[in-house]
Amino acid sequence: GTPGQSGLGAADYALAAFWALGFAFELTADVQKYVFKANKSNKGKYIKHGLWSLSRHPNYFGEICMWFGVAGVAASGLAASHPGRAVGVFASPLFVTFLLTQMSGVPILEKSADERWGKDEGYQMYKKTTPVLVPKLPWM
Repeated sequence: GTPGQSGLGAADYALAAFWALGFAFELTADVQKYVFKANKSNKGKYIKHGLWSLSRHPNYFGEICMWFGVAGVAASGLAASHPGRAVGVFASPLFVTFLLTQMSGVPILEKSADERWGKDEGYQMYKKTTPVLVPKLPWM
C-alpha cells in the first residue's frame, strides 16, 4: 500500500456493504417502478408492492445509503491523518439528503401523489401505513 495508509478495516467493509445495500435497494425500486409503469393496466395507478410496500420512496432511501456508505469509507481513510476532512466528507451525503427530502424529490412527488390520489381511500391507507423514506421491516 501507500506509505502512511493502512489497509481496509472491518468498518470499511461494513460501509461498502451499506453502499451495496443502497445500490441494490435503488436499483430494485427503479426496476420495480419501471416494470409497473410499463404495464398499461397500471396507467393512472400508484405502485404499492415490492420495496414500494416498505417505503414510499425506496429509490431515494437507496440513493442516500449509497452516499453515506461512500462518505463513511472516505472518512475512515482520512480519520487518522486528517480528522477535520474526515468529518467534512459527510457534507455531500447530508446535502443530497436535504435536497431529496426537503427541496426536490420527496416533497414534489408527495404533493403530486396527494393531488392525484389524495381522495382514494386505498392511497390514504397506503400513505398512513407506509413510511415516507426509511423502510419499515416487512414483518412489522
